[in-house]
Amino acid sequence: MRAFNFKQGKGPWDSGTLLHWYVEVDWDDPRHDALAQLVTDSNQTLLGAGFPITPVEHRWLHITVDQISKPTT
Repeated sequence: MRAFNFKQGKGPWDSGTLLHWYVEVDWDDPRHDALAQLVTDSNQTLLGAGFPITPVEHRWLHITVDQISKPTT
């Protein structure tokens, strides 16, 4: 597996097309209770250590699986 490098990080948003594939979690499904607890505990640990983040609600949490860029040239 290769390291993931964002292609558009500092470039203008109008420099091409961008497609993201996300994984979302159905938080109402009890099979994901352990993941919900892991996310909550991780957020609390980072906040307690002074990490400069603002945790989002679980419903806004996602995993970016891939980003596909195609320049408009």
